[in-house]
Amino acid sequence: MVSLSGCSSTVYQLFSDGSQVVEAVREATACSPQLLSLRLGIAADPAGGLLEQAYMEEVIAELEHRLDSFGLKGYETSQWGEDSVELFVDGSVDAASLVQALTQDAKLEMRPQRMGTEVDFQAVRLQIDALQAELEQSEVAAVGSDNDPAVAELQKQLAQAQADMLALYDPPQLVTEDVDEAYASLDGASGGQWSVSMEFTTEAAEKFAELTRNLAGTGRSLGLFVDGDLISAPAIDVSFAKEGITGGSAVISGNFTAGEAQALAAQFSARPLPVSLALLEQQLVNNPDCSE
Repeated sequence: MVSLSGCSSTVYQLFSDGSQVVEAVREATACSPQLLSLRLGIAADPAGGLLEQAYMEEVIAELEHRLDSFGLKGYETSQWGEDSVELFVDGSVDAASLVQALTQDAKLEMRPQRMGTEVDFQAVRLQIDALQAELEQSEVAAVGSDNDPAVAELQKQLAQAQADMLALYDPPQLVTEDVDEAYASLDGASGGQWSVSMEFTTEAAEKFAELTRNLAGTGRSLGLFVDGDLISAPAIDVSFAKEGITGGSAVISGNFTAGEAQALAAQFSARPLPVSLALLEQQLVNNPDCSE
C-alpha cells in the first residue's frame, strides 16, 4: 500500500498488490427500532409512453446494487404502483446521502496536472481552502435565512476557483466508467476515517499504471475530481517511474462523513438508470420485527 498526501489534508492511498485491505463497513444492527421508508418516482420513458415492466425490473436491480455499495444490508425493495419504487432500510442511515446515491450519478475524473502550473496550483489551492472555510462560517451564521447574498457570493467565488483549478489539469485519463466496484470503508489505519475503496476494470488498471508512471517524480499531481471539484491531488513518488502503480485498486480517504463516503461509493460503482428518479416520500416508521 502506498499512501500519498493530497490537498486539503486528504490522503490518497494506492494499493499496488490489488488487494482490498480495508473491508467495507456493512454490519447492520441486530434490529433497528425504526426503518427509513423511501418512495422514489420514475419518470416516463424517453419515448413518452408507459414504462415497460422490464424497465421497472432494471431500475429495482440497479437500486439494490447501489444499496449494496452504500453498505446496507437487510433492506427491502418493491414496486409501488406502475411507476414508483418503495424501499425500507435501517432508520439510522444518513437519509440525504442515501437519496443522493440512489437518484444521482457522480462524475469521477482522474486528470494529470499540466506542466508549468505548480505555482498557480498552490495559489488556487489556498484560495479554495480559504473560501470553503469562509463559506462554512457564513452558512452557519445565515441559518434560517433564505437566499443570503453573502453566501451566494461566496458560492459564486468558490465555483470560479474550482473552475480555475480544473483548468490546471489535462483532460481526464480515467472516469467513473473505469471503476468496476467501490465500497465505503472505515479505515483504522488513518485514525478511524471514512474512505472510498475503488477497484478498476482490467483495462483501466493498465491506464492507471501508465498515468502514475508518467507523473512519478515530476512534482505534478494526479487530480481526482468529483463533479468538477478537486477532492484529492497526490504527487506520485519517483519510485514508480519505471512501472507506475500496478494492481488496479485505490482508496481515497480524508474528511468524509460516513454518509458522504457511502454515497460516493454507491455513485462510483453505479450503472446508468434507464429513467430518472425523484424522491416522492420519506418517513421513519416503526420496525414491526423489533419488539420493545
